[in-house]
Amino acid sequence: MMKKEVIDIIDIREIILQIPLILEYCIPGLIFIRLFLFGISKKCTSNIIIHSIVASYFIKYILESVDKVWLSSLGMGISHNLFISSAFAIILSYACVRIYNNKSIKTVIGNITHKSINNNIWQDRIDFDNCSMLYILDRSGKRYIGAFDYCEENGMDSWISLKDYVIIENGKRYHTEPMINNNDKLLINMRDILTVEIYDNVSILNDEEELSQQIDNSQKRRTLD
Repeated sequence: MMKKEVIDIIDIREIILQIPLILEYCIPGLIFIRLFLFGISKKCTSNIIIHSIVASYFIKYILESVDKVWLSSLGMGISHNLFISSAFAIILSYACVRIYNNKSIKTVIGNITHKSINNNIWQDRIDFDNCSMLYILDRSGKRYIGAFDYCEENGMDSWISLKDYVIIENGKRYHTEPMINNNDKLLINMRDILTVEIYDNVSILNDEEELSQQIDNSQKRRTLD
């Protein structure tokens, strides 16, 4: 009986000693996948653990290759550990998200497959870098004009946020006051939206009413045509 207990203790000690290695082959990949999927608006798969192990292996391989080929030749070898691998996973996920969301790459893939690589229409149509302007008509007849700010990803229960906005209702205009560090935001529920028009390459003016007038006039001309 004593011999069995000793064997059990030795087995547990061996398992404990292997925990850092197990984490090194799981945590960095898990961080990479979760951040990458969040950045491209996709949900985690059921096989995320297996994918995390594979991603962790490639992260470890990349770090070891860089260390061997480049850093070691400069006398700057690094000690690989969970912290360094996790930090690299964060940087790598950010780079991959930027590449994935690149307009040129999306255009090429779209021309080849005639499909979107995103599950979220905003990812395809909004210019996040230059701040697209939205012209929104809701089911009550109100119109909203503003710069895209944020959006939820919860189906028809989602909300979108506009900044530097103008509300047009019954011929009257209500707009945010142009001021420094203006943090006013307008939240609109997707269920209340009838149509959305997106305007790129439209500068945000200090006078939101002037901007709304420009877009509103283009709407009227289109209706007359």
